Amino acid sequence: MKRNSDVSTELNLENLKELASTYVDCLQNKPTPASSFISKMMRIEYELDKNDDRLFAIYLKLCGNNHHLDAIRLTSVDLPPLCMALSLKPCITMLDLRYNFIKDEGVEILCEFLNVDNLLEELNLMCNDITEKGAQFLANSLKNNRNLVILKMTGNPIGSKGGLYFAQALQINDTLEFIDLGECDQDITSCIAFATVLKSNKSIIGINLNRQISWTLQEESTVHFADMLCINKTLKELHLAKCDMRDFGAARLAEAMERNDTLELLDISA
Repeated sequence: MKRNSDVSTELNLENLKELASTYVDCLQNKPTPASSFISKMMRIEYELDKNDDRLFAIYLKLCGNNHHLDAIRLTSVDLPPLCMALSLKPCITMLDLRYNFIKDEGVEILCEFLNVDNLLEELNLMCNDITEKGAQFLANSLKNNRNLVILKMTGNPIGSKGGLYFAQALQINDTLEFIDLGECDQDITSCIAFATVLKSNKSIIGINLNRQISWTLQEESTVHFADMLCINKTLKELHLAKCDMRDFGAARLAEAMERNDTLELLDISA
């Protein structure tokens, strides 16, 4: 995780201190089932961070599967007041929204925030209800965003079209370092698009495309990834697990690895 050297940690903490009350104001007397949980997590994060002399990242954890903190799963209606508060009191560098019920309309609001925010470096949207439309919103945002380093989308049914939107964004974005699209219904077409763009992209150091939904005897996508590895000198992690890879595809990857001296992790587990 990089740190934005232009950002004042003291200012971030001051904004974090006021974030919960600002969020309550943004609700405009229209609380949601999750609003108490959201404001509680804002206060908890401030108490954790306020005396940390080595603080370099502020992590707002709104994951819906945290039963120890009586988590309430967020829906798309929670995003407008949350994003408004984060815009008024910018302080968050890592936002965890996994295991919620966020849909495309919520992602659209989130992307409006991303377009003006200059702090957020990690966004976790794993296991929500985001489709190709939401992926398009995020991909368009990535074309202009120069702060986000990590994007996790595992478990969202964005499909091949959604993957293609992200592949197109990576032709322009030069700051994202890790993108997780495992179990996102990627197919041969979108995987070949990623393999192609990674031949020229110089910022991505890790990509997860686990559990692709289609396979052929020719193993076209695996062949394209092997060709990419012969060229790419930046990628360190490539996740292709649960893709029904056979001997032919594995052999092509092995041949490519003989010519690649930068990849550190290749996951082709079943």
